Amino acid sequence: MWLVLLAAGSAGGLIEVSVSQVAKLTAHDAGESDRFGATVSLYDGTVVSGAKFKDEAFEDEGAVYVFNATLQLAKIVPSDGGVDDEFGGAVAVYGNRIVVGARYDDDVATDAGAAYVFEGYVQIAKFTASDGEEDDHFGRSVAIFNDTVVVGAYFEDGNGTVDAGAAYVFDLSTGTQVCKLTGDSEPEDYFGSSVAVYNNTIVVGASRDDDAAEDAGALYVFEGCRRTAKLTASDAGSGDYLGESVGIYEKRIVSGARFHDDLASNAGAVYVFDDADPWSQVAKLTASDAQEDDWLGRSRKSWRATGNPGIFLAEP
Repeated sequence: MWLVLLAAGSAGGLIEVSVSQVAKLTAHDAGESDRFGATVSLYDGTVVSGAKFKDEAFEDEGAVYVFNATLQLAKIVPSDGGVDDEFGGAVAVYGNRIVVGARYDDDVATDAGAAYVFEGYVQIAKFTASDGEEDDHFGRSVAIFNDTVVVGAYFEDGNGTVDAGAAYVFDLSTGTQVCKLTGDSEPEDYFGSSVAVYNNTIVVGASRDDDAAEDAGALYVFEGCRRTAKLTASDAGSGDYLGESVGIYEKRIVSGARFHDDLASNAGAVYVFDDADPWSQVAKLTASDAQEDDWLGRSRKSWRATGNPGIFLAEP
């Protein structure tokens, strides 16, 4: 695993900058095949990492670890974990609140999924979809900003459309579901592959959307529960999977397309969109040393963590 660090230039462009390792984080009770580090979220020095295959009370129940710099602060487990729940398969942190996805949770139905919210390491909520069904995988992606929590369910069969996907918005202040977001509701669009939220703007990735090309992917932008834009890459190619990862800060959206082939087969790319009324693509980022199967853009880490909101991380 490696990271590409990029920063906003003086003219609003983006440049690749150097970065050096300052720490290596490991779980204090690391076990074989835990998959610690497969999911990561950062906020102002706090690092949250999931270990979705951690064997707690049950096999592959999952766990989440919280760090401040090099010090492990806490280990979080669900109050009602089960076999193969994969708690920690998605994580997001904002302030002292942490959201954790468990897409194989069986409370509503087999593998319908769930999302947990913790405040100060104490569980304060468990969310499930109001219309959850078997194999929805609610919790595949999670995001949080203030009291708003967004959860993706990319295998949700909206209106009988197989794996069209959906995303659900919750208000932590009331503990209730605010709305359900959907895309174009085409089969296997995987809407909800990724989610991001900033203020009232919500972005949802549909990594196998076919508008630009077969499985090229797309991003949907919402203001609250109202859809305002659909974004695709200017040079979209078949099987690129734009929208498998997404992030937003202020009026800038960043999304990865890990199977993009511009520099080499599946080398990957990251696309940047700005809200210039309307939203438009302003940059395409690739690694300076790109190679085949690098998968740049497979995940997108929090740029807030760097201490500069103009900096973000892209990871293969």
